[in-house]
Amino acid sequence: MWETKVSSLGVNTFQIWLDPDAPGAFHGKVAGAGLSAPVPFSSLSRMIVLLDDLMDRENRGVPGPLPGKASFELDILFRQNYSWQGRLKWPEAGKEAVFHSVLELIFLLESAVGK
Repeated sequence: MWETKVSSLGVNTFQIWLDPDAPGAFHGKVAGAGLSAPVPFSSLSRMIVLLDDLMDRENRGVPGPLPGKASFELDILFRQNYSWQGRLKWPEAGKEAVFHSVLELIFLLESAVGK
């Protein structure tokens, strides 16, 4: 069944670190509510699936502050019809963008890392 899922502010906020030693590949780790430690991912599609699985969990709570500076901060505000809407920030560049679908998020991530 398709449904709109609206979450409390901060519940679907994630930090994404990209591995600088993996040029040409989208490797890294993600942290957020429901995770006791950052979880590695080996591709962009794997990261999307991991985030979707995390958002389906109930009673995740809001994460505390994490050490280090993330490559990206991802706020997913709405999930509807198996798509996401939200905001992507990349602090190093001092930029922020709004996205209206997972595909648009993928384009933003790839353009931000120059892939």
